[in-house]
Amino acid sequence: MLVDFIRKHIPVVFWFSIVFGIICAFIVFRRRSFPGSPRLPKLSKRDFTLEELRHYKGDGPDSRILMAVNGKVFDVTNAGRQLYAKGAPYASYAGKDVSRALARFSADVSEMYCSYDDLSDLTQAEMNRLSEWELQFMGTFDFTYYRFRNDDIIFVC
Repeated sequence: MLVDFIRKHIPVVFWFSIVFGIICAFIVFRRRSFPGSPRLPKLSKRDFTLEELRHYKGDGPDSRILMAVNGKVFDVTNAGRQLYAKGAPYASYAGKDVSRALARFSADVSEMYCSYDDLSDLTQAEMNRLSEWELQFMGTFDFTYYRFRNDDIIFVC
């Protein structure tokens, strides 16, 4: 009964505005830096190897956290520290290429590759999911560089 009243008397535009406002508030909240930590300046754009990437787990001199998604390297330090810093829920993602893990909705470390992964065995649905994650990362985190250098070597994570 109340639902019918609301549907008849409140225009769709109003509900759309409320949902849009909530989404905007969520985005603004996610872009804030982790409480108590200084906001670090953006890194200059450059190439990264997977070997170099693994040194950015948040425990280095400037505590910067980098992750690779679909060949792109993202600096998640300022907006994602609460998710990816040591002791955070997804700390195992820090300093790694997490493309396969995101495509498969997995937090399993074995899905995070330490050598180049061409992702050729992923299904179309998994590739679509990965593209969605990539877009989300591009809208939330600092985009550091477009691809890995070709001199990647296999190493132990």
